Formats: sequence, C-alpha cells, structure tokens
Amino acid sequence: RQRQMCIRDSTQKAMVAVKPNENTEAVQQTVTTTIPVVPGQSFLLDSAGGNILLEGVENSETIHLEVTRLARVQDTQKAQEALDALRWTREEIGDVLHLKTFTEGDLVGLGIEEYRIDLRIQYPMSMPIEITNTNGETLIQRAEAPVVVNQQKGTIHILNATAGADLRNQSGDINIEGGDGTIKATTVKG
Repeated sequence: RQRQMCIRDSTQKAMVAVKPNENTEAVQQTVTTTIPVVPGQSFLLDSAGGNILLEGVENSETIHLEVTRLARVQDTQKAQEALDALRWTREEIGDVLHLKTFTEGDLVGLGIEEYRIDLRIQYPMSMPIEITNTNGETLIQRAEAPVVVNQQKGTIHILNATAGADLRNQSGDINIEGGDGTIKATTVKG
C-alpha cells in the first residue's frame, strides 16, 4: 500500500516577503533535471525558502529534481527577470552532492513582492540527507539513511524514516509518522 502526502500549495504559504503589496501578479516557472548519484554520496540541500518534498526511491542511481520558482511581481513585463533572480546550483564536493537555492540581484528593484523556490526531489532512499530551509514546508518520505533537517520557519513532516533523524525547527511544527531508529525532534516555538 503506497501512501502519499501533498504539501499545501497556496501562494501565501511559505512565501518570503520582500515588500508586501496587494497589487501583484503571481508568476512561476518549473524546470526538471536528472542528476547521477555516485555510491556512498550524501545529499546536502540549502534552501532560501520554499516547500521541499523529498521522496526516497528504492534502487535508484539518480536524483530526479523539479525546481519551481514562484514570485509575486508588480510588473509582469519584468516577470522573466524576476524568475531569473530566483536561482539554484548544484555541485559535488568530495562525496557530497550539494544543491543550493538562493536569490541574486535587487529583488525590490525587479518588483518582487514575495517569492519561493519549491523543490520536488526523488532520491535514492539509502542516501544520507541534510537539509537547511529558511521558510516553508519540508516533507521527507521513505528515508533509509540518516536525515538531518534544520528549519527556520514552517513545518517539518517526516514519514517512514528507518535510520533515525535529527529534526530542528526554530518556528513551526514537526510531524513524525512511522519509521524506526532514534528520532530527535527539537522546536523552539511551534
């Protein structure tokens, strides 16, 4: 029996406010890619804000990545420039695959009122993962290797982690369902 959980996808939820204004237009763009994985590699994810869905997949030698950049802009003429300011990179540092989302340039000058960079990732479930997210919902399904999550704001959901987890949330909730191993969950406010 397979179970799915969806992250709420409201343009108000998990948006990072730059300069709030109600006269804005929502724009978005999605890119997908496949990244080969080397045996023994771990996965490090640094997110500048957005919803993250990580789903562990059996017997996989790749990471399937879907990046959705969302922004509320004052002027739709600058929509593509605004989306281009919401960036992501990946690099391999030794045995670590590092994925990072970030912003670049003058967001206020581009008329960006709010933004987020959502990630939907299918990864080898035996790959250790470490996530840092500033704002949003983080959902991890089916992890057979250690999981570490450091979240500033939002909710952490973890389903069926079998090798333990260390979950820290500064301002938000932590929901745990199923799994084995030692799970340490720490919240400051939530």
